[in-house]
Amino acid sequence: MKKVLTILSLLMVLQACQVILPTKVETFNIVISPNISEETFLSYKNEFLSVLKAELLNNGYDVNELDIQLASSNNQATEMIITQVADIGFLTKLSYFENRESNLEVLLSQLEYSYNLETDDFNAWNDKALLDSNKALLDKHYAGIYLGSSEKGKELYAKYSQGDKLTWIDLNSAKWCHILVTSQEGYIYPSLWLIDNYSRRIAELFSHERVIKGYPEMMLKLANQECDIAVGPDTIREEYESVWTKSLDQDGFNRSTSIYNEVKLIALSSPILHDPVVFSSLNEKLDEGLINAVKKSLITISSAEIKNPLLEAMDVKGFVESSNETYDSFKPAYDYLNSIFN
Repeated sequence: MKKVLTILSLLMVLQACQVILPTKVETFNIVISPNISEETFLSYKNEFLSVLKAELLNNGYDVNELDIQLASSNNQATEMIITQVADIGFLTKLSYFENRESNLEVLLSQLEYSYNLETDDFNAWNDKALLDSNKALLDKHYAGIYLGSSEKGKELYAKYSQGDKLTWIDLNSAKWCHILVTSQEGYIYPSLWLIDNYSRRIAELFSHERVIKGYPEMMLKLANQECDIAVGPDTIREEYESVWTKSLDQDGFNRSTSIYNEVKLIALSSPILHDPVVFSSLNEKLDEGLINAVKKSLITISSAEIKNPLLEAMDVKGFVESSNETYDSFKPAYDYLNSIFN
């Protein structure tokens, strides 16, 4: 009996000490859309692959040949995933949405900084201290409608701050500034906001200007009171806070008070999602285990205290698990964008 117990004990010890070997994967290929230079990509490519290989191993997958490629175009990146030349890809959301019916599946969404505040509390959105304390990495941000410090801007804000809804006549009496019509924050989503709230588009405004040189020129026009209303990302005041009060000889806008005192947010668009990481649902290599390992690995790398140089160059600040359904909300913007050119 003693002998039997000893053997059983030994078997239990051996079972407890059993090493679980990682699953072997012969090849794994990644493609990224061309949002960085080839020189930068080549400089940081090997370091990224080394870190990712180690993380995949930590998550149970030993990849023999791991590679990443910089596509020459968004179309090429998309095609490589559809044809399974690449196993996963960093795509623009427009490329994904245009080809989502070709068996593309969203794996992750990129994170960017925005403000984690209620979207109908504009007192909070106009409070710099609350904005600063609620800045966070989120999978979405917004386009904002901003009133400037011109006489018309002040007049509209006085009415708005008393709790009165601005009418179409109010908004149509102001000079609007926006950037190119393909910009999501600088045209598409603000125009959709007008459609949702007034059944009108930016193009129907009596006075609106497409600012050729982008946000720097638009914000200068707002500072010079050449625009009453401007549109852009929800973080635009933070981006121009410093230059707003700098003197002209310091290439500033030479305003005497803070941008938060002079530029007031009065509306936010519907959420604007960030770009996805995708794969093909027809790719038999990507079983549930490997998909989960890839997710965990990329999230870990992107959230590391020491930023990965390649992800940093690509302006990737983090990832969160996502799905195709998440991107359904992009359809109105996609349809509106198509309507501009058709």
